[in-house]
Amino acid sequence: MDPLQYSEAFYFGQPRIPVAYLDDQDYVFGATQKLEKILPKVAEKGRRFIAVVNSPGAALIGDDLQRFIDAAGLPVPCLALESTGFSEGFAKGFQASAIQVLKRLAPPSMPVDGKRVNLIGLSIFHRHWDGNAAELRRPLALCGIGVNTVLCASCTIAQLTAVGAARANLMIHHEFADQLGTFLESCVQRPCLIHGAGVPIGFEETRRWIASVCESLNADPAPAVADIRKARKRAYDMLSRFNSLTGLPRRAIFALRGDGSVALPLA
Repeated sequence: MDPLQYSEAFYFGQPRIPVAYLDDQDYVFGATQKLEKILPKVAEKGRRFIAVVNSPGAALIGDDLQRFIDAAGLPVPCLALESTGFSEGFAKGFQASAIQVLKRLAPPSMPVDGKRVNLIGLSIFHRHWDGNAAELRRPLALCGIGVNTVLCASCTIAQLTAVGAARANLMIHHEFADQLGTFLESCVQRPCLIHGAGVPIGFEETRRWIASVCESLNADPAPAVADIRKARKRAYDMLSRFNSLTGLPRRAIFALRGDGSVALPLA
């Protein structure tokens, strides 16, 4: 946050999420003036895509967001999320928003790179998502499989419009990708590969995951399997030494709370 850098109207000291900041008068008389002013102000910042997200309170006013967008004549694609469903689960909203963005960008048909995939169902909502994405890229790269884009997790507009260049979509978190995978299959005609045991957590599930991916893409899983075996031995040595010195862990009681795609492989 830098109040001096983003001190103009609507930004409140930060660059990414300008807000109309509706007050009591706006709820009574409507937010027409603020909506007409904020859209050109955001567009002049050089963004390549703009999403107007309605809040539950603002949705009660009934302002037609799409009408304001059309009237503004913005030079970049602009999406209106009229009913955001803030009372629903995060995964449902993530998928609905991602699908609307892809519909607005309308990814064109393009040649397929036979050794590249999209990772779908990974969100910046997930803790340590960037490290998880890097750790998924690594065994794939060992098998000669590149990642075209990690959909909606630190990807660019150019990467979003190039989703059709991948040979397949790999579903990571099922709750964040089941509808998205179906949409991509119909939109860019690329298959969605699903690992039945959920997220590849742990040595054995990661080995099974990379083996199933390589089988679908006709790649050799041996380099990744060897790397997993090496890491497993290193972990065993550390745990064995710790156990011999302390006798722990032993009889540890635990509970799991989370999405099924994570809880299943953890259990």
